[in-house]
Amino acid sequence: MRCPIVAFLLTLTPFVSTAQDQWVGKSVFVKPTAEAKVDETTVDSTAIPFPAIVVEEKGEKLLLGNAWVRKSDVMLAEEALKFYSEQTTKEPTKPMPWMHRGLIFQDKRDFDGAIKDFSEAIKLDPKLANAYSARAMVWQAKGELGRAIKDFSETIKLHPKDPLGYVWRGNACYSKGEMDEAIKDHDEAIKLNPKYAFAHIARAAAWNAKRDFDKAIKDYSTAIKLDPTDAHAYSGRAVAWHAKGELDEAIKDHSEAIRLDPKNPEAYVRRGSARHAKGEFDHAIKDYTEAIRLNPTVVTNYYNRASAYAHKGEYDQAISDYSETVRLDPKFAYAFAARGFVWQAKGDLEQAIKDYDQAIALDPNDADAYLKRGNVWNAKAEFDLALKDYAEAIRIEPANAFYHYNRGITWSSKGNFDEAIKAQSDAIQIDPKLVHAYAARGFARQSKNEFDNALKDFNEAIKIDPTEAMAFNSIAWLKATCPEQSVRDGESAVKYATTACELTKWKSYHELSTLAAAYAEAGNFPNAIKWQEKAVDHAAEKDKMEAKEHLALYRSNKPYRDVLRK
Repeated sequence: MRCPIVAFLLTLTPFVSTAQDQWVGKSVFVKPTAEAKVDETTVDSTAIPFPAIVVEEKGEKLLLGNAWVRKSDVMLAEEALKFYSEQTTKEPTKPMPWMHRGLIFQDKRDFDGAIKDFSEAIKLDPKLANAYSARAMVWQAKGELGRAIKDFSETIKLHPKDPLGYVWRGNACYSKGEMDEAIKDHDEAIKLNPKYAFAHIARAAAWNAKRDFDKAIKDYSTAIKLDPTDAHAYSGRAVAWHAKGELDEAIKDHSEAIRLDPKNPEAYVRRGSARHAKGEFDHAIKDYTEAIRLNPTVVTNYYNRASAYAHKGEYDQAISDYSETVRLDPKFAYAFAARGFVWQAKGDLEQAIKDYDQAIALDPNDADAYLKRGNVWNAKAEFDLALKDYAEAIRIEPANAFYHYNRGITWSSKGNFDEAIKAQSDAIQIDPKLVHAYAARGFARQSKNEFDNALKDFNEAIKIDPTEAMAFNSIAWLKATCPEQSVRDGESAVKYATTACELTKWKSYHELSTLAAAYAEAGNFPNAIKWQEKAVDHAAEKDKMEAKEHLALYRSNKPYRDVLRK
């Protein structure tokens, strides 16, 4: 009886033969009368997978796995289909011709034909375990997991001591999202054969899905110890390391998986992802590029490489890869949104809006696309359009504090500080640790002349994040320049402004300018002039005039004062 097991586990990749190797890489079916040899020893040809992949060609012989057979003893799919169709006609009551033809249909991805033939084989021999497992594999390929599990259960009933049946059923449970049931089956397989590496790998995958990464790593490590040549075990363990944030360990395991199987594009993608997460963008790009070379049709590889280029600030290369992504998949909404973000970074706001428009048209429920388009409208001072997009983002994801924060910033830009305070309060209620929301609400309250409340917000921001330079700077500015004398405190302002400058490495115009204002309030005009001159040096062109005006004040021994807003 020919065993179909390996046939179901193979994933075939396209192969282009050369003149010297016309057969290598092809899927073939061994004739029932074939003679097979391993190291000159004749072996049972029924042990060869059906179908089998040609590994090597030597004269009139082909290497299938570790067995050599004559070319005349193998058939390609169409010839095999014709042969076994004739057999089912000649011997319609024998199950194996139906079984073999079903395997051929399966290889051709004619799943309905395969199920029909496997069902006939089972009808003729209800104890043919391989027919149940073969039909189960086809049900699984069709996504009918309940039927697959039922057939695997029949296989187990017929061979309760065979661990492979439990692994198969466990994998079907995994595909169905029933991780606890999957683990139970893999437990049983390992109990029957503790040295069965494949069972450890399968159980590890279920632990990964349950986010129990320590147990996953333990199982993958056991599998590697049992079979150090299994690239899948290293790759799976790497995924678990990545999920735990152990990126160096992940990269190490991915590298070993690549050494063992250098033609697997997915291994390069995963290592690239780990390197990407680690900020090693050049190495990530190299890995994504190799994955693209091995399989240039996978859309997400271009998308990932584009993201790495964008993180490096290489925007033209990023746009090129995002453009290739949407060429290959014109409905990839995230790619349009990502390309829009790069256009925005390049300062091409019109192109950014076009891409965000397309992303939203493809996925009207992508709240992040509305947010990003709103940010572009904000940058263009189209505040009403920005508010409209933020409102839509909030409608889709009302519990996203960042969306409320952005809406609050825009209300402040419009001068509607009551709405700004309300929006920032909503953000804080959702996320009490959102430090920028406190700082933004403090600014809105300051703009309404609510100075004490503003100081409370700025201090709360510092309490949450003692490295938040903007909050230190805001307190210093208020204490240095507030129109209400009771709020001003030059000595305290210098202290807060100095901390803000330290946090920004003494390179930020706003923080340097605040320090100068603080010294002016404290009556130390030589230091005020010193730091305002440095502020002028660091000012953007749009801020130069204001910076020089403040410098002139300090040279006249006058502090700067904000005005009370009406």
